[in-house]
Amino acid sequence: GWKNEELQKNCDAIFYVDSSIRPRLDLQTLNDIAVSLHNTTHGFYQHVHKRSKSGIIREFGVIQLFKKDIDENINASIAWMETQPDYNPRSPLFLNQCMAYLPGSKTFREVSSAFWERYSQELDSWRDQPLWAFMLHRYNITPDIFAQNHSELWEIPHPKKFGHNKHMYFSEEDVQMFKPAPIVQKKVESDSSDDDDSSDEDESPKKPKTDPPVTGYINHTRILEEREERLKKEWAFEILDESVPNQQEICFISCAYGHDVKKLDRLVKLTNKSPHVKFYLYTNLNDEQWKTPGWKKVITNFTYRRRITHSRYGKFLGWKNEELQKNCDAIFYVDSSIRPRLDLQTLNDIAVSLHNTTHGFYQHVHKRSKSGIIREFGVIQLFKKDIDENINASIAWMETQPDYNPRSPLFLNQCMAYLPGSKTFQKVSSAFWERYSQELDSWRDQPLWAFMLHRYNITPDIFAQNHSELWEIPHPKKFGHNKHMYFSEEDVQMFKPAPIVQKKVESDSSDDDDSSDEDESPKKPKTDPPVTGYINHTRILEEREERLKKEWAFEILDESVPNQQEICFISCAYGHDVKKLDRLVKLTNKSPHVKFYLYTNLNDEQWKTPGWKKVITNFTYRRRITHSRYGKFLGWKNEELQKNCDAIFYVDSSIRPRLDLQTLNDIAVSLHNTTHGFYQHVHKRSKSGIIREFGVIQLFKKDIDENINASIAWMETQPDYNPRSPLFLNQCMAYLPGSKTFREVSSAFWERYSQELDSWRDQPLWAFMLHRYNITPDIFAQNHSELWEIPHPKKFGHNKHMYFSEEDVKF
Repeated sequence: GWKNEELQKNCDAIFYVDSSIRPRLDLQTLNDIAVSLHNTTHGFYQHVHKRSKSGIIREFGVIQLFKKDIDENINASIAWMETQPDYNPRSPLFLNQCMAYLPGSKTFREVSSAFWERYSQELDSWRDQPLWAFMLHRYNITPDIFAQNHSELWEIPHPKKFGHNKHMYFSEEDVQMFKPAPIVQKKVESDSSDDDDSSDEDESPKKPKTDPPVTGYINHTRILEEREERLKKEWAFEILDESVPNQQEICFISCAYGHDVKKLDRLVKLTNKSPHVKFYLYTNLNDEQWKTPGWKKVITNFTYRRRITHSRYGKFLGWKNEELQKNCDAIFYVDSSIRPRLDLQTLNDIAVSLHNTTHGFYQHVHKRSKSGIIREFGVIQLFKKDIDENINASIAWMETQPDYNPRSPLFLNQCMAYLPGSKTFQKVSSAFWERYSQELDSWRDQPLWAFMLHRYNITPDIFAQNHSELWEIPHPKKFGHNKHMYFSEEDVQMFKPAPIVQKKVESDSSDDDDSSDEDESPKKPKTDPPVTGYINHTRILEEREERLKKEWAFEILDESVPNQQEICFISCAYGHDVKKLDRLVKLTNKSPHVKFYLYTNLNDEQWKTPGWKKVITNFTYRRRITHSRYGKFLGWKNEELQKNCDAIFYVDSSIRPRLDLQTLNDIAVSLHNTTHGFYQHVHKRSKSGIIREFGVIQLFKKDIDENINASIAWMETQPDYNPRSPLFLNQCMAYLPGSKTFREVSSAFWERYSQELDSWRDQPLWAFMLHRYNITPDIFAQNHSELWEIPHPKKFGHNKHMYFSEEDVKF
């Protein structure tokens, strides 16, 4: 389309959309995109395809599966591409149904011309997606990506509403524009058609209404899905002998120890057809005791008393094996219960990319990563993954270490990839093993590994793929070793030279009694073992949170936290009737390092607020809301706070904080490393900007029309006004009292706001001022719901924050 001279002359930017698509953009968004095109690398935007990583070859499978082209064309396209030296079947995909480009973009012109040169010959597939991906790869181009999600800009109709037989095709005839002669190939009937296109002269029996027979390129999608289903059912892993560029030598390690094969985890059934992948199994069982086809056994004879310790050697110190050092470019460790789901190309891609990582090893982020070591021990105990005695011993030892941080983040150990020569992995795993192999405390490796990563200040490189894309974990009921549940040290013993004194507590499924006949005390009921010292942290945390929520309370414990900051909270509440105020959080503060300040007009006789130090103000502003905004935006002016606070947290009086002292301190420390010295959360309507926010304010009666109109009128007179300025939440913020940026913006905000000339809502004006000073706040690392809880609007004071006249906010 860029070749059209009229478009070249009259258009700064061109948007292409398929005729079935409904654009959802307004003029401002269109213009923003058009302007931003001039700052892109290539001068054109596309969206990433949802199957981008699967590449061209998978796309042809989908095309065939959904009858978007015929087999003859698909086969012809693949055959041609395979003759090209730069063909990569995994070339990423980008959506062609909607694009934006500069008509003078040299890159877009070059690629689209090369695309057209081939496509217009009509020699193979009429689908443009694969050929476009091929050409992008040929010219080594990655399109610039729209900043907005696809659904924000475009709406696609339901496929039933498509024209042209719902974009389904059964023969070349279905796409013919001109028909100079009939096509010999006859159209295969669809299930929804009652017409018969076959000739009356054809005396052969009619074929049943089925998909056309496939030759050459046979339903790749179905094949992949059926293969995956078969492998899952058989609990199998299959590596094909494919041709992969830059082929790496890859080794897998897994470990399985015990004396009864029936009690071991179910090892994956292996079919390995590639000479470039090898599988090593660390075990104590020889081939006569346990046949494991495809796995080369590494028989060990350690003297550790715990079976689990034996199995961790290959996991963390497999790199010490000279054969692996010699033969492996990359090592993948997987627990013996896990089924890998990777093909050779993905394995190779990961192995190659390891050389470009910081530390030379990959892990996945643990789903409880932010909760840290201390929460993990709670979960370990809750699900009986270790015994209390060991858990307590681990915690006791860690607490004696000066670099112990109970919130050290967690990374999954059940599957890892690393370079055998990675110095970082070798250093951390050796330090881990030095402690773990002593068998003095917990046999769970997750907490100690997190401890060692923190000790050496290392964050593993993270797999680019999600966990579920690479690995499948069986249902816990299919685990061996008593489903990985343990009730005594005896449960993990490898060698039993002497009986263990501690007796195994009965499980609900057991009818045996391990108690001695000489013990005359009454038998204990079949329950969990009594807990001493370290008591179900997970349950305690959940029950505590439930209690605090019910009481609308906030509790700060006196914990020992490294690099302790002095932290101050500010909240504001103004009015004359306490019953009409927002419900202030019930406070229990046991830490001398956290202080709470309440800006208000009510003294202690009028309103008792235990734990809060009141800052009584006597402003002359006519609006109650203006009074309450002073402490919110200018609390840093308070000399006592400047002197005593390393960091200030502001929260609306209706909000219940959910942070513990460690998290508070982490945020306070991190503020010193931010750009502007203050944190906010991104508003859920951030992209809609100021103008949309005023609409919402009006809709939900958060201000009156007169004020809203006055604000918009004033802003429109300002030369730097942008109605799409992004929004950030003001109901909770954290900042350094000495932050020059926060001081500057909040002072400019207050200069206008305090005049009470227009809207009393602070959100739009704050967004305006941030834009004026070209400031984007630093964003909290945690989600809003992790740190704060907002009550149901029905529980708000002040008439549920709804206003119908200026009188409603009068002070």
